[in-house]
Amino acid sequence: MAIGWLTLLKAVPWAEVAKKAPEVAESAKKLWNTIAKKPSNPEIKVETENNLFSSQDQEVNWLKERLAANEAAYADLHNQILASAELIRVLADQNTQLINAVELNRKRLVRLAVLTIIVGIVVVYFLIARF
Repeated sequence: MAIGWLTLLKAVPWAEVAKKAPEVAESAKKLWNTIAKKPSNPEIKVETENNLFSSQDQEVNWLKERLAANEAAYADLHNQILASAELIRVLADQNTQLINAVELNRKRLVRLAVLTIIVGIVVVYFLIARF
């Protein structure tokens, strides 16, 4: 199981992911700002034709019902878009934090490798000098 994850993590181009993280976060913020500014209930104008129904009252009532249903559906979709944009923004922020943590761990790993090599050289030196 761990080998599968290791293979997957090796396949990820981390340098490109790290380069794109700020760009992704900025795009998510732009999307959130764009969608959040739009009104959730714009006015809708409907033109009617008198030949669709037998009476004008039936037509007006039908159009009012359709308009109310469309406005409700539009408001629902707008709320879903807002929720999706917020989720994208949060995920982009988390992605940025993850990339920063991975970069910090990479730097620590390089330092640890250098320190291990230095300690190894010192140990070998003292083992050779002792004999």
